[in-house]
Amino acid sequence: MSKLNPEQQRVVEHQLGHAVVSAAPGGGKTTILTERIAKLIREGVNPSAITAITFTNKAAKEIRLRVHALCGDSSEGVTMGTFHALGLSIIKAHGVLDGLPAKPSILDTDDSRALMRQALRNLGVEVSKKSATLEHPKFLAAVIDEAKRGGMNAKMFSDTAPKFGYSHGLPIQLATAAFLEYERLCRAQNAFDFDDLILVSTKLLRHDPVREALSQSGQYLLVDEFQDTSEAQYALMRAVHSEQVIVIGDPLQSIYGWRGATPAIFERFAGDHAPCSSYTVGINYRSSLSILTASNALMLPVERVGMTGVGDLGTPVRLHTASDADAEAKFIAEELQFKALTKPLEQFAILVRSANLTRPLERALAQAGIAYKLIGGATFWKRIEIRVAVALLRLALNPLHQPALEYAIGEGLKFAFVEGTSKLSLGDTSLEKLKSLAHTDNLPLLEVLSPEYPHELLPRAAHAAAWIYTVGMPGLSDKDSPSAFVRHALTLWGYWPALEAAAKDGDLEALGRLEALYELLALAQSHEQGGGDLETFAEVITLERSQQALAQGEAASAVTISTIHAAKGLEWDVVIIPGLEQGVLPSGGALRDDTAHLEERRVLFVAMTRAREELLLTRALVRRVHGELQSTTPSQYLEDLHAHLVSVDMSAMVALMG
Repeated sequence: MSKLNPEQQRVVEHQLGHAVVSAAPGGGKTTILTERIAKLIREGVNPSAITAITFTNKAAKEIRLRVHALCGDSSEGVTMGTFHALGLSIIKAHGVLDGLPAKPSILDTDDSRALMRQALRNLGVEVSKKSATLEHPKFLAAVIDEAKRGGMNAKMFSDTAPKFGYSHGLPIQLATAAFLEYERLCRAQNAFDFDDLILVSTKLLRHDPVREALSQSGQYLLVDEFQDTSEAQYALMRAVHSEQVIVIGDPLQSIYGWRGATPAIFERFAGDHAPCSSYTVGINYRSSLSILTASNALMLPVERVGMTGVGDLGTPVRLHTASDADAEAKFIAEELQFKALTKPLEQFAILVRSANLTRPLERALAQAGIAYKLIGGATFWKRIEIRVAVALLRLALNPLHQPALEYAIGEGLKFAFVEGTSKLSLGDTSLEKLKSLAHTDNLPLLEVLSPEYPHELLPRAAHAAAWIYTVGMPGLSDKDSPSAFVRHALTLWGYWPALEAAAKDGDLEALGRLEALYELLALAQSHEQGGGDLETFAEVITLERSQQALAQGEAASAVTISTIHAAKGLEWDVVIIPGLEQGVLPSGGALRDDTAHLEERRVLFVAMTRAREELLLTRALVRRVHGELQSTTPSQYLEDLHAHLVSVDMSAMVALMG
């Protein structure tokens, strides 16, 4: 048995009744879970009576390997997997009781959205490609996702929605009808989406034979990362009727409220599973005492915390204030260059609140020759909206650039609606037909888009092709300054106004795309201020893209750039967190909502506790917001951390004062 501290040992040795375990970051949750399973097996519990639920397949694999290392082949038979895997196994084994298929199809996100579009069409709704309109499937997806995570199927939703006016912007009647039709389409195809795996399996557990069968394999149920559990998952867990349930997690790391998770579930568990023992594992084996002290101070205003450590004080937590985002990124790159002299790059991470903060960081690292990898999003130059803008730029300089034209058609028109025209649509089939004709007649692709060319497209595709040939392409003037061109081209093709409208309507995906375009606009403005024109701007872009490709190449060691949410469960020697400003961390949306504000504090807590040895926080005095330079306000969290931070320098102030 691994050496356990007294707190961990008490959990592993737990005897009677259920138990809820609150474990600090770096407190050895996986160790506790695996040692508990090993102890049950050593005491003679049949492995097939033990079920461990995790939130990722990777975590389940890790637990399986560790248990096997402790118990060898005697651990075979233990069920380890995610809630969704458990749900699927129940449906496959017992679905026949409700007339369900023995081999159901599982819908991925794209499949599910396609059925949502079909459901809307079946109700006579012309489905829109414009994400800001109520006829876009994303509104129906928001309704269905939240309802299912709350434990409601279509029938339950239709009974509840009118009472509470619950529709995510959709008219109540349409929301309920579309949900019912979507569910009908799923069943007609013997298909389930991911949330169905939880709801349907929970319903199956109402049958005595199913419950009895599950009570054997789930006699001892252990749930990891319990703070991430949704209402629907909690209902499935309770429906198993296990003899003993032990849940382990950390309420302070509950950062998935938008997915239905809530730290309040810890309090409910004890009441729902009386008699229930409560344990606290407060020793953090990961971080230095300096990092732990600062992390405790962050949460102290809202939560009693008693996280302790076992290491030495370590390097003080530092705060650096830069003049702007570019200076912030340059400082971070210089820090990494220096520290990389003594540590491999994979021991460093830059954790950002949102992906739109990464471009200056990517640029600074690439220019410094520092290899990096991005987790939780596409790199700047690989983002769809940036590639659309670059494609239009290339077409302005060379109208015969076929790959650019194909991308502008294939991706640019997916989101764009051009003012004064009916909906533009030139799908993959039509595009392939045009490419074939161009090849056969040995003509540039642009020429076969002409209304005079006998391409015999269907009316809607012919209309789009004619618009591109007569308006879209001629309108891409190469005489504009770089920044004027970016605005003009994306507005002409309808891309910019479509994203603005969607972002104004609260579409977070559109807002992220728009922020990326503002970053491109800022780069264009910077270039032209140095006297550059459109052609040299294209050269700068090519150079940056090449630098990025090299920085993301096959280097054996690389710095990690990640969103904080994607970094949960990971750890590094050195962690850098940029953007400690109001509106960034905490995010702008959280400033208007108390619940979200509390979750933002937990987001920063999660980021800080990823660090083992060193933690560096940074902020900029000026940052671009929607393309405009704005003075920033320090994050309010810095007030709570002030006594535990060492300020690196005041270079930003010196720079501003000239």
